[in-house]
This record gives sequence, C-alpha cells and structure tokens, in this order.
Amino acid sequence: MNQQEHMLNFYKVIYSERSLNPMAAKIVTEETDKIL
Repeated sequence: MNQQEHMLNFYKVIYSERSLNPMAAKIVTEETDKIL
C-alpha cells in the first residue's frame, strides 16, 4: 500500500467517525492544514 492509499483509507475512517466524534473532526482539520 502506498502513502496515498493509506491516507485515503485514513480519511475514510475519520470522515465516518467525524459525525460521531468531535475530536476526529479536529484531527481532520489539523491534518488537512499540514498537507496544504
């Protein structure tokens, strides 16, 4: 599995968790800022 595939799988999990877990939403925001 390459890095990009790993990140996509990570985001799928986080996005599915996001509605249930506000902390997950915070992590998504921070990780997106790092990438950009």
